[in-house]
Amino acid sequence: MQKLTTREKIIIGIIVIFGYAYFTGSEIPVNYGLTNDDIDIIIKDTETGFDKAEKEVLGVTPGPTPQPVGPDPDPEKCICKGTGKIVQGDGHVSPCPYHTGDPQELPTYDIDENRLIYPSEKKQTQGGTGGS
Repeated sequence: MQKLTTREKIIIGIIVIFGYAYFTGSEIPVNYGLTNDDIDIIIKDTETGFDKAEKEVLGVTPGPTPQPVGPDPDPEKCICKGTGKIVQGDGHVSPCPYHTGDPQELPTYDIDENRLIYPSEKKQTQGGTGGS
């Protein structure tokens, strides 16, 4: 029996690699991503699981999940309740983007001071020296 040359070894190696890739690659599904329907099913199953756990473990009947409250064009649904002012968790007040009224009342951002400047502050800082 004759020894294989380097060229023949390379050709056989390439054939084996391509054959292996062909026969093992055909079993891999084409789509790895989840569709929106798949995600909706997962979310619904998760919500059902949490509801069941609340009922069985905690002994409480879960109520509907409240929707987050935020700015809304409808004053009844808006977090500011139509006042134009949103009180934040730390107590400071921010203008509502829907119910503030006059756009001149909105604060501006001062890059140098790294803070919001409200119109009331602008009026106080504007003013002349009184001289000519």
